[in-house]
Amino acid sequence: MAVTPRRARGGPHPAKGSLLLQTLQRGAVQIGVSGSVNLMLVLDAAGITTRRSRSERCLLAQRYVMGTVPGALALRIAFTERRQAMRRWQPSPPSPPSPPSPPSPPSPPSAHRPPHTSAHTAHIHRARW
Repeated sequence: MAVTPRRARGGPHPAKGSLLLQTLQRGAVQIGVSGSVNLMLVLDAAGITTRRSRSERCLLAQRYVMGTVPGALALRIAFTERRQAMRRWQPSPPSPPSPPSPPSPPSPPSAHRPPHTSAHTAHIHRARW
């Protein structure tokens, strides 16, 4: 939010003409300034490239950089993916052992407990198999 009032900032003002025309003028000025700055940058980069292309040392350095950087990036990607894959397939660390449970008290004799006969035990073993 601006601190100064709109008139002090130089914003569109109805007394200066149509707001639409003021907005279009400001847009045209912005486009012109931006285009001229970009043109200067492009022409400066072209001049630097022309001067450096005449030097054998610059061409050699460019060749080494353009060969080394993609190779270094490929190695980085390969080792990063390998590290992530190894992390993905590593078993999780074992959970700490749970503390031993206290011994349960002996259960009182019950009248509903089945008799421990060999026939009864044989029946249980047959049911399990």
